[in-house]
Amino acid sequence: MKKLSVLCIFQLIVVLLCAQFQAFADENVTNGEFLQLYFELSFHEHSTTTGNIVAFLPIAGPADKNALVYITQYVESPDVIKMAAFGLFFKIDVCFMTMPTLAKRWPINNPRENLLVRYVRESDGPRWKTLGVTIDGVTSFDPVDFKRAKERVEKLGGVWSE
Repeated sequence: MKKLSVLCIFQLIVVLLCAQFQAFADENVTNGEFLQLYFELSFHEHSTTTGNIVAFLPIAGPADKNALVYITQYVESPDVIKMAAFGLFFKIDVCFMTMPTLAKRWPINNPRENLLVRYVRESDGPRWKTLGVTIDGVTSFDPVDFKRAKERVEKLGGVWSE
């Protein structure tokens, strides 16, 4: 029940963020600028115990269907990765459902496939060891998928430091 309450509160916060962001969406900014700022605001964690780094790749814009939201998510242990992935999937779905401007500026069929998350332990930084990744809508603990995720991020101009 507690998890359901947290998810409901979380959804309300995302909906409110989307509503406030709608005014900015109509400003004269490039799609790349809009998406970078939007995803930074929507996916940034303000907690002191966990957090994340958010980037929209490529920064040049969303014209490439391979563009993605790249998140380095800090976790305390590998045990919470599946729940963290569920929360991020939920958040990106809510963002696209509640903000039509987002879908107009980045017309993709399945937002989950354009979400790439690297899960790291914050205490390992700045040379983080990858604990898991979410790539192409699937969360994995396989080093083969770690390598595939790293290649995809670097191909789009992102940074994957180890």
